[in-house]
Amino acid sequence: MKVRRIAPLFIVVLLGCGYLRSIFPHQSPLEEDTSIVFPQFYEQIPVEVGARGGTYELDGEMLRALVIASNDYIPPEAKDLPCHDRQEAQLYRVIRQGNIIFIYIHENHAYCGNPYPMRHSGAKYAISTDGRILRRLIGAQPERPIEPVQPDDGGQWEESAEIGVSPTFDAIWNSPQDGGSPDAG
Repeated sequence: MKVRRIAPLFIVVLLGCGYLRSIFPHQSPLEEDTSIVFPQFYEQIPVEVGARGGTYELDGEMLRALVIASNDYIPPEAKDLPCHDRQEAQLYRVIRQGNIIFIYIHENHAYCGNPYPMRHSGAKYAISTDGRILRRLIGAQPERPIEPVQPDDGGQWEESAEIGVSPTFDAIWNSPQDGGSPDAG
C-alpha cells in the first residue's frame, strides 16, 4: 500500500529534476498543415545578427519560435553530442509573414572547423505567433506530396518507344540536315 502512495511522489520528483524529461523530451504539438508553403529563404540577403557586434532587438514571439524550432530539431537535453550536432553549430534563417514565423535551420559547418557539411539538409519550421508548430520539414522531405505523372492528352502518351529509345531526341539528334550523324556539322 505504501508503494502506491510513494510511486506518484517519486515520478513528480523525477520530473522536477529533469530525469524523465531527458528520456522523453518535450516537443511542441505538430499540426502539419500541408497548405502552408515555405518562403524562399535565400531570395534576400539576411541581416547577420551577432556576427559584427551591435545592438539588436527581437520580440518575444520571434524568440519563442526560435527556441521551439531549435529545441525540436536538436533537444537541449541531449548530452555529449559531436560539435556539428549542437544547437550552437547551426545557422537560423527567419522570415515572418503575418502570424507565421518561418525558420530554416541548417548546419554552420565552419563553426566546427569542417570544410564540408556533415549533416543532412537541415529543417524548416512554420510556427504560429502563439507557439504552435504548424508545419515541419526535416532533411530532404518534400514540401508537397509527390504526384504521379499523368499524360497530357486524356490518357494517351504522345509517343511510345522501346525502353531506352526517345523518338523526340532521336529526331533532333539525328536530323537530316546534319547527315544523320550527331558528330556531323
